[in-house]
Amino acid sequence: MFLLGSRATDSLVSTSTVPCRQQGRSLVVYVVRITRADIGARVVIRRRIAGPVPLTDVIGTLQAWTAGVLTIAHANGEIISIPEDDLIAAKVIPPPPIRGAQRGRRQDPDAQDVEARP
Repeated sequence: MFLLGSRATDSLVSTSTVPCRQQGRSLVVYVVRITRADIGARVVIRRRIAGPVPLTDVIGTLQAWTAGVLTIAHANGEIISIPEDDLIAAKVIPPPPIRGAQRGRRQDPDAQDVEARP
């Protein structure tokens, strides 16, 4: 539970100013729209990192959110831990699209294998 102004909320809200090349500076509002109830869902998270580009995105499955640390499982199997203090924005996203080569291999999970009869 986080405090937003004077009311409690299950998500974080943070604001940050970023330069806009065409109009000087603009105000950007980033919102964390995930909660502990989203564990098991596919999410995208924007977080702070050290380096010349201070932000990066992580896409994966939210595995855990304990003691102020989010654990994300990337599709390649990598496990990423993100402290709550580094969160800039986050939201639940739909499953990845089915690519051309995968369309033929994906089956209905309720379908049963039936051998072809001669």
